Amino acid sequence: MPKFLFSSKTNVKSVIVELENHSEIAKFWRYSRKIECKNIAINRGGPTMETIQISENKNSSFISTKETFLERMRRIVTEKPKKDWGDWRRKIPLEAFGEIVHLRDLIITHNMTPFLFFGSLLGWYRECSIITHTQDFDFGIRVIEMNEKFLKAIETIEAPFWAERRLGLRNESLEYTVKSLKYHFPVDIFFLYDTDNFTYAAGQSPGLTSYRFSWPKIIDDEICAGELFNHFFYVPCEIDRHIVHEFGAEWKKDRPSRHFSWSSGAKNSKIHKRYPKFMRKQVEKFY
Repeated sequence: MPKFLFSSKTNVKSVIVELENHSEIAKFWRYSRKIECKNIAINRGGPTMETIQISENKNSSFISTKETFLERMRRIVTEKPKKDWGDWRRKIPLEAFGEIVHLRDLIITHNMTPFLFFGSLLGWYRECSIITHTQDFDFGIRVIEMNEKFLKAIETIEAPFWAERRLGLRNESLEYTVKSLKYHFPVDIFFLYDTDNFTYAAGQSPGLTSYRFSWPKIIDDEICAGELFNHFFYVPCEIDRHIVHEFGAEWKKDRPSRHFSWSSGAKNSKIHKRYPKFMRKQVEKFY
């Protein structure tokens, strides 16, 4: 029997159907807790709720109460400069979410555990959604689960994503980026490395500087699941501790992506190392 503690709002039938149709995802059942997201309303400007009701579900449907969505958008564009309304416009359309689920399934098929990570974890936990102004999606995978078949699969993937780049070294800082063929947004896949006291992932700048992002150590007994648009994803069980460690005590406040530095904006980032130029071919590959 499944161990998840379903809320009254959870569509149990749809979740069970998903798991039965994808035998690999049965791995979710061994985890003991389902974490509920906070569903905090974030005011980013744009259309008011009195004028338009935006319903975020797996079909990405939009329901207008007084005028059509396109009519409202045209009017707002003429009323406000772009700098005022850009943060509520989605960079990753919700209709693209099926592609993210496809990538999740590919990872699980190779017996690995894909965590929601970085801004994707924050968006799920804070808003039960994808942050509107974020331009990418993030997965984390523990390096102890890495296998050659997956690396080959991700490097030769053709649809619905294509492999864009590989950064870092396998033993300390590996990261892959794939990009949606149809919707053109990237998904970053970070490998997670354990030390005695913490878990970390690494990100690399074009100048070959590697940055380390650390969190409280993740172990098997601290892996839970969360639901995003009627699909399960792995998340750290100590989610509040994890989020505060990365984004600080004011994580409930929105920080526009255009004002956020990926390398220094997070509370848990520091320079890992600077690779010499002669190592560029080892730590950087574009496909």
